[in-house]
Amino acid sequence: LRRRNQNTLSRQFPFTPKICHHHKAFESPHPFRCLYAMADSSDLLMEDIYHPEVDVEYLEGYVPGGYHPTLIGDTFCSGRYTVVHKLGFGGYSTIWLAWDQQRRRYVSLKILTARASPDSHEGEVLHYLMKSDHTHSGKRFIPQLLDQFSFHGPNGHHRCLVGEPAGGSIAQSKEDSTNFMFPPDAARSTAAQLLLGLSYLHANGVCHGGEDN
Repeated sequence: LRRRNQNTLSRQFPFTPKICHHHKAFESPHPFRCLYAMADSSDLLMEDIYHPEVDVEYLEGYVPGGYHPTLIGDTFCSGRYTVVHKLGFGGYSTIWLAWDQQRRRYVSLKILTARASPDSHEGEVLHYLMKSDHTHSGKRFIPQLLDQFSFHGPNGHHRCLVGEPAGGSIAQSKEDSTNFMFPPDAARSTAAQLLLGLSYLHANGVCHGGEDN
C-alpha cells in the first residue's frame, strides 16, 4: 500500500516531498503524514506535515488553476515534444528541457499555470520582437519564440511557450563565483549584454514589468 501511494504521488507531482519524522515516529502508509506518541499518552496522533524541497515550487501550486503536473518522458503536441529534464520554475510557470522530434534539437517548454494562461501576452510580445528591427545590436540577446500551443490538463487549460534553452541564471553564476563576485571582465560583459537587450526592448516600445504593471 505504501509503495502504491508513493507511485501515485510521483505521477501527480514532479518531485517527492520530504516526510517528517517526529520523536518516537512510526512508519505511516500516508506519504504526507507521520504517527507519533505523546509523552503523557499512549494514543497515536496523526498530523499533516509537508516540508518543501529547496529550489522547488510549492506543492500547493498543483491545484486547479495552478501548475500542470509534468513528468520526465511526458509528450506534447501529438508526440512532437518529449520532456527530458526540468530547467526551473517561476511564480506562474515551470520550464522543461524537451526534445523536438520535428526540428531534431533540444528546446525549452515554458508551461504557464492555468490561472495565468488566459491573460498572458508573453508569446505575442516575443513574436513581435522577433519581427522587429534586425539591425539593432541588442536583438540577439532576446529569447526566440520557436512555437506556442495550448493543452488541457487536470488543473485547467495551459499555454506553453517553446523557445531555445538558455544558460544558467546570473544569480546562480554569481553564487558559484569566487567570493560571490564576478571577475571584472565578466561583470562588464554581463552588464553590457543586459543593457543592449533592454535597449532593444525600449526601442520597440516594450518594457519589462511585474503582474501589477
